[in-house]
Amino acid sequence: MSATFDELTITDIYMLNTSDKEIQLKWKLVSNNLYPGWDFSLCDYTTCYAGLPAEGTMTLVPPNEKGFLGLNV
Repeated sequence: MSATFDELTITDIYMLNTSDKEIQLKWKLVSNNLYPGWDFSLCDYTTCYAGLPAEGTMTLVPPNEKGFLGLNV
């Protein structure tokens, strides 16, 4: 993704649970090259975090629902 100065940019990645059971998704930060001083946050299935945490575990995602990661810059 790319972001424009002084403009909100939101990017979401959806992951559909195609199983017949709840699943628990985890995520881990691989890299962060956002500009220092910019405001950003990360949201997952049920929680939003200030900044970009190093890792996280989502609340259980029910069958046929979508877990997601959303980056707000």
